[in-house]
Amino acid sequence: MVTAERNEAIQWLRALAATEVMVWHSDLLTKGFSSFSIQASSYSPMGGIGVEVFFVVSGYLMSFITSTDARAKPFVVGRIRRIFPLYWLFTLLVIGVYLAQPGWHLGGFELTAGNVIQSMMLWPRDGYPILTVGWTLEYEIVFYAMVTVFLASELALKGDLRIAFGPALALLGLVGIILSDALRHQPALAHALSPYMFAFGIGWMLHGARRSRAPAVVAAFVAFAVLAAAGWTIARGHDAVVLARCLLAGLGVAAVLAMRPLLVRTGPVHRLVATIGEASYSIYLCHWFVLSALGKVLARSGADAGADGVARILGCLLAVGVGTVFFLRIERPLDRKLRQAERRASGIAVAT
Repeated sequence: MVTAERNEAIQWLRALAATEVMVWHSDLLTKGFSSFSIQASSYSPMGGIGVEVFFVVSGYLMSFITSTDARAKPFVVGRIRRIFPLYWLFTLLVIGVYLAQPGWHLGGFELTAGNVIQSMMLWPRDGYPILTVGWTLEYEIVFYAMVTVFLASELALKGDLRIAFGPALALLGLVGIILSDALRHQPALAHALSPYMFAFGIGWMLHGARRSRAPAVVAAFVAFAVLAAAGWTIARGHDAVVLARCLLAGLGVAAVLAMRPLLVRTGPVHRLVATIGEASYSIYLCHWFVLSALGKVLARSGADAGADGVARILGCLLAVGVGTVFFLRIERPLDRKLRQAERRASGIAVAT
């Protein structure tokens, strides 16, 4: 359900982010019959920036969620319910497809007990989990752990101190940039001290600015800007690219949030975008399967290289459709059942 805070602007951002990631991965559709690669094109520096947009939106929404219930336990339970069931389902699907057809080996993962456990737990790693797109969820889980610690410290209850969590995240990102070489092959620390924390921090402050007094907001944004400037001065290579993308995504999210009055409308287009936004998690998890499967069909059918553009458009539309149906038929009903189970368990706990 879209609340006053989870408004049309957020759903537009989710829909746009999921679509951008799909387009970035659309080489899966065409690599069997076309020589053009979007990942080798001039778009490459910004390719997949939908991930950073998702991180900024996540920071915004976690600030909203914890502003209405600043207790650690409900937050953790809610995040587990939101992330893991669907992720486990798609990870098992990857494994099942591989066992049934070893030639379709998405991501080239190693099927070992250790890798399965590590992937299922979304434990930070140097490489990719079995479900390749799950690498972004590893950063989400680390961010959620930080929010949990923040809530447990009760600082989240102290008014204007809430917004200070944004610059604190940026500080972690800056430390990671400074210690970049030392963090190699230390994935847990590297995730916690990643430049991606700037994206989560921006999102947290964009929401916090609506609930904090002006002096606290100004101080938080000035502190964040100083940390970002320091990071930009120091960052090299991949860290510089990630920081730039996080800041650009933050500006984009802020611009869309500022356009709320234009987006709060009724009509088929807005309802469609809102639905796609709500379905963005299902779309994100399933699009790799859809694009890869359709790409294999097109390659075997002898598709012409001239169909590259049309294939990408139709393939992405199909992935959106499949993901949306999955959301409506699987994700949303499953979430409702899990919420009901939580309420029943909570009632039993109170009764005893």
